[in-house]
Amino acid sequence: MPRATVGSLLLLLCLVMALPVSGRRGRLADISNQYYRLLCSRLHPDKELTHFAGSLGRISAFQDKELRFVIFTADYAKPRGYRGPSNLAVTLRADGTVVHVDYVASADTPRWVKRVLDAGFLQHFRGRKAEETETIAAVTGATRTCTAMGRSVAQAVAKSAPLRQALVLIGGRLAIEENDLDLRPLPD
Repeated sequence: MPRATVGSLLLLLCLVMALPVSGRRGRLADISNQYYRLLCSRLHPDKELTHFAGSLGRISAFQDKELRFVIFTADYAKPRGYRGPSNLAVTLRADGTVVHVDYVASADTPRWVKRVLDAGFLQHFRGRKAEETETIAAVTGATRTCTAMGRSVAQAVAKSAPLRQALVLIGGRLAIEENDLDLRPLPD
């Protein structure tokens, strides 16, 4: 099995063990800041991430060949699939182009979510801008789940734009530009 697949399966297993789904049907539980940090570090284990919170939501940043960001869709949008919303981790370039999308949790019907994940639906977001993510073809039999995931990525990418613009590299170091978003390091 390819190394990336094994890593993805291990991450999925870890996430399922601590699935942040509330007891109420169709609702996602809020992710604590500590769990948010843990998920980000598992998604990008070889990167030094810096985490921020602002009036619009949370965002993490790291420097690869360029500045990259990680956002969780549940912080910005909650379109409902067949039964409930899904939370996806989206890694972005500074211009809002999607680098990668990872599954975090879902309050949607497990059978439909599994079908979407098994079909590789999340891979279709790569290289797309926010406005292009809602038009990805759905997986047969899981149209509502796919549509909700596409909308949540599009809305999260669009709503996080001011946060991405406020975080800049100055002399190779991450800095917060003057803004009115109350952007600050993420508290524990």
